[in-house]
Amino acid sequence: MAEAVVKSCDATFSAASNNHGSMIIENNGKITGKVRLDHDIDGGVFSLDDSLLVVYGLPKRVSRKYPQATRLSVYKVSPRPTLVMNEMYGGGVYDALFSDNQKFVVVENQYGVDVLDLIRRKSKSFDSTYAPYSTQKCHPK
Repeated sequence: MAEAVVKSCDATFSAASNNHGSMIIENNGKITGKVRLDHDIDGGVFSLDDSLLVVYGLPKRVSRKYPQATRLSVYKVSPRPTLVMNEMYGGGVYDALFSDNQKFVVVENQYGVDVLDLIRRKSKSFDSTYAPYSTQKCHPK
């Protein structure tokens, strides 16, 4: 299965992993950043202003402790990619979206909904029917 390429809403930014354990971030086809990434990219999303990026996927190294784990990482994009927060999930991550104010990431996963507080760098789990925040939606032009 090929890894996903995550594109911003206006398609100016993109993020993809390479074969050397790194994620490459491009702006209009020019490389603007490169960071080590300890997991594949199965999905993700840029914030609407392209200042933040969340990516998730299977770990590069399978752990006997969490063999079905999914890793999720949140990065500040500019001026260079910087890790803000990461989480490990014992099952699949289905989607991740930024809240309207970009202070939270709402993660739909196998066990419900997690809300990642990017300011306090903490997460909280909720039942899958709980919708704590309105999320950013991409409306392509």
